[in-house]
Amino acid sequence: MNIFNEYSKYYDFIYSDKDYDSETDYLETLFELNTKPKNILEFGCGTGIHASILAKKKYNVHGIDSSSDMVRIAKNNISALPKQTQKRLTFECADACNFKSNKLYDTVISIFHVFCYQTTNQDIEKMLKNAYNHIQGNGIFIFDIWFTPAILSSSLDIRYKSFENNDVLIKRYSRPELRNNNTLDIHYDIHILNKIKNSWSFVNETHNVRFFGLPEIEYFAEKTGFKFICSEEWITRKVPSSKSWSVTIVLKKA
Repeated sequence: MNIFNEYSKYYDFIYSDKDYDSETDYLETLFELNTKPKNILEFGCGTGIHASILAKKKYNVHGIDSSSDMVRIAKNNISALPKQTQKRLTFECADACNFKSNKLYDTVISIFHVFCYQTTNQDIEKMLKNAYNHIQGNGIFIFDIWFTPAILSSSLDIRYKSFENNDVLIKRYSRPELRNNNTLDIHYDIHILNKIKNSWSFVNETHNVRFFGLPEIEYFAEKTGFKFICSEEWITRKVPSSKSWSVTIVLKKA
């Protein structure tokens, strides 16, 4: 089972405080590094919120996700949007490494650390090559990574968050564990209280993710035909540092 299929039931609620509008505005500033796109392919679209905001801004977006439940929720979520906006959106259950389409896109995006779930060199190259093969002309690939200097300089403490509304209380514990010199296991323990039924349920998942230094990204970019355009701290646009957990990468099809 895909690790996000169980998690997907609570995904939108857990990330309800996420500033999707600001993140999408930030993506638009990155689009300006190249010709403004009309058609966008998103690897790892989740429940489709970024894609929906982009569609409201008149972009056409095809989102793929390896979780069938995430894709189902994404399709349900857009039903409330105006018909013209819905027409700019399509979603499909597919893996970023193996997705195939005859259609080409101006830009490929993959955010919220989807790239980091490619933990082997082989999968990294497959995802980059797949992005390359679906980009039209000299379009760009935008993604974000967990940054090695920040990971290695931080204390990997247990983190706790709680979320509550009239129907449910969710307590989430995340326990990062350094697995080797470039991957982490993130153990999620999620406790859910159904207030209506007064009953608890539990979700336990481990997400294995890889973190990256910039020389690695430059190496894989060159190997798969991309030109390295820029790197910057996510949203802030600062030069990446040991305090930059999330770093944005922009590659251009050479």
